[in-house]
Parts: sequence; C-alpha cells; structure tokens
Amino acid sequence: MKVIGTKQIRVGMIIKFEKELWKVLEAHHGTPGNLGAFMQVKLRHITKGNQTQHKFRTAENVEQISLDVKPVEFLYQDGDDYHFMDTETYDQFTLSKDILDQRAVFLQPNMQLQLETYEGTPIGVSFPKTVQLKVAECEPHIKSATATSSFKQATLENGATTQVPGFISEGELIEINTDDGSYVGRVKN
Repeated sequence: MKVIGTKQIRVGMIIKFEKELWKVLEAHHGTPGNLGAFMQVKLRHITKGNQTQHKFRTAENVEQISLDVKPVEFLYQDGDDYHFMDTETYDQFTLSKDILDQRAVFLQPNMQLQLETYEGTPIGVSFPKTVQLKVAECEPHIKSATATSSFKQATLENGATTQVPGFISEGELIEINTDDGSYVGRVKN
C-alpha cells in the first residue's frame, strides 16, 4: 500500500476509505473562491458494489492499493458469466458481469486483457482504451444545410449503441472508447 495525497486520486484507482476498498469512478478537483481546495470523488465498493460520493480536503492522504496484474484472454460469455483463461498457466475461470462493469459489452473472443486481483480475489479487468467494431445499423447520411457536424445513432455489431458522425455508414469499421462508449474515429483499411 502507498499513501498518496488526495490531489493524486485518479479514475480507476483502488483506495482504502473508511477501512474498506473502493474503486474511484469519478474524480474532480475544486477550488471554490476563498475556501480550501478539495477532491470530489465518486466511489464504488469493491465487494458490495454500492456507490458513494465523498469530498476530500486536498491536505488529506489516502492509501492507494496496489493490485496484482496478470494477462488473461477472454474466451466466451454464458449468460451473466464471462469465461477467461490465464495466458501463463492456461487455467480457465469465470467472472460475473458485476466485476466487469458496463464495459463487458466490448469483450470480443480472444481479446487480451489484464486481470486485477487483490490478495487473490479478482477486483476488475483492465480493458484496452479503444476497440474496433463494425456498424451493424444506422440511418443513411443526409446532407444538411447546417455548418456544424451532425451525429446520428448507430447500432454496433455487439448490440451497443453510440453517436457517430453523419458520414459513417453500415458495415464500416470504427473505433470506440471503452470508458464511455463514444466514437473515436474511422478505422483505415
């Protein structure tokens, strides 16, 4: 464990707060006028899954928890269970949808990931920053008279939906941000 100042808290970190382990979902630094600076954080309990918000003074310290990381490969999904293989030992194991968060929709067979564990218990999976997916369905491009770029709803091959620029058409391969599901760009062939 490492003690850090609350100004160093970042999204994705695991910290010890009130003698429990919490994952940082959001972190915002604030300096309101003549008052002291603070870090407003949104936390999710590692084992229970409940969420809370807390305002830390920047003079405070918290314990950052170091996680053990090992490479794994996603194999397949069976209902709410996701099956993985440890690429070093070839042992197979299952993780629930709760551990994977909303990013589980971006899992693809044979995808290489990093499993994060704390004292042997799986805590989460590090996803790549972006994934490439095909557009399964979207409205046709309609040239409009507006000077601003327009976005339209698109359904991807994995069933997720996102907003894409008007020039994207069905069957195109696009890059998606796994943190928020947003469009990043068109994949060049």
